[in-house]
Amino acid sequence: MQGTFKLSPNSLTGARHLGNRCTSIFPCRRHLHGHDGGQSSTPTPKRSNSESKEKDGAMSRRLEDMAEQAVLSGGKSAIKNLEQAGFSDTLKKQLEERITSSRNDAFNNENQRAFSIANMPSAAGRGTQDIATASPWTGKESLHDVSLRMLDDASKPMKVPSRIPNPVNLQPAPKIRQSPGERIRSAKESSQTYKAKEDPKSGLSSHEREEYARELRERFTPVARPMPMSPQGLTNLANERIEAAITRGEFQKIKRGKGINTEHVDNQFVDTTEFLMNRILKNQDVTPPWIEKQQGLTSNIKKFRDNMWGIWLRHALFLIRKQAKTPEEQLRIARAYAAAEDSNGIRDSSLPNVPRLRDPFFEETHRKTLTASITAVNSAAREYNLMAPPSTQRPYLDLKREWDRCYASVNPNLADELAKRQKEDKEASRKETEQTSTGGTSKGFWGFLGL
Repeated sequence: MQGTFKLSPNSLTGARHLGNRCTSIFPCRRHLHGHDGGQSSTPTPKRSNSESKEKDGAMSRRLEDMAEQAVLSGGKSAIKNLEQAGFSDTLKKQLEERITSSRNDAFNNENQRAFSIANMPSAAGRGTQDIATASPWTGKESLHDVSLRMLDDASKPMKVPSRIPNPVNLQPAPKIRQSPGERIRSAKESSQTYKAKEDPKSGLSSHEREEYARELRERFTPVARPMPMSPQGLTNLANERIEAAITRGEFQKIKRGKGINTEHVDNQFVDTTEFLMNRILKNQDVTPPWIEKQQGLTSNIKKFRDNMWGIWLRHALFLIRKQAKTPEEQLRIARAYAAAEDSNGIRDSSLPNVPRLRDPFFEETHRKTLTASITAVNSAAREYNLMAPPSTQRPYLDLKREWDRCYASVNPNLADELAKRQKEDKEASRKETEQTSTGGTSKGFWGFLGL
């Protein structure tokens, strides 16, 4: 049952039990007038509450309690049902009071916190007010309480000093003004006290004592000093001393400092912190790891190419010397190969028409050695690229590209290299001929034996 309770024919049993309970307190019209609806004049014998409970079962008592609860907790419809039920005015009034009191109790229970705040006396302390207005404990700590507890545990409570310190006067002490005479007198007394302690005249001669006394008199004599006191006078004195120093040449040997480096200020891509860190590394001769790796990689690539170009240069000169016997013809063929290497150049009609100098058999002979060298260089390049910035990374070497680079670098210089080798051979043969004609070889041989 929810909301209201209506006395219908289907719930006659519950209404009868409700009527029996009501008649135990207030008699209804049927019992007061002694008839049932005006048809019977014989009074109904009255049963006691204990007899009715013994006669009625548990189900009847439960329905009776539910009917009473529905009447007490119902709204306007419950009051309307009471009026239609035919109860006496006294019983109706009592039921209405019970309904009103039950509603008030429910409202008070729902707003218990607000009533406690409103009924709290003004003399209650802050702790009492906090306890009265606090939410009931639900078994779970709120976020506000957790934060407050953590803040309280983070810092120790401040120790209150046992004795309140005396107030400190923050006002500056007034300065006592002295006349010039008093200042001179106090200075003389201080100097005399100092002289009495140190006794500077004990080890001085008579002349030094006179000089010392004259200096003190000049220092403490209350007369006008030759020092200008106006700003213009000070400016003139400073200019005079500066000009005297310039005349003596004191400004010619001044060590001038270096200019301020403002290059990083104008560069918007370099932060000041980065510039200072780079300058520290530069002054300490510290290089990043990828810089050291770059130097090693560059050295390995240079050694590989020098070796490759050297073996090809020797083989190319061998091929040229094999084609011609005389030095002039060899130079002519070397110039022809150099011209053939330059595809954009104009060929000389005096030179023979030859193709570009290549030797597939020579390339196949040195393939394994060069491939192993390129693999080692590429491994070093891979390690370098992993730690170097993208803008400074190096490409990997390829054997075909390296052969093309070798031909483009060595073949145009074949004539110069051949002429240089021919000149060296002539010088060596000339020296050998001179040594043979003068007997230098035999002398040197016997000299080697020590005879």
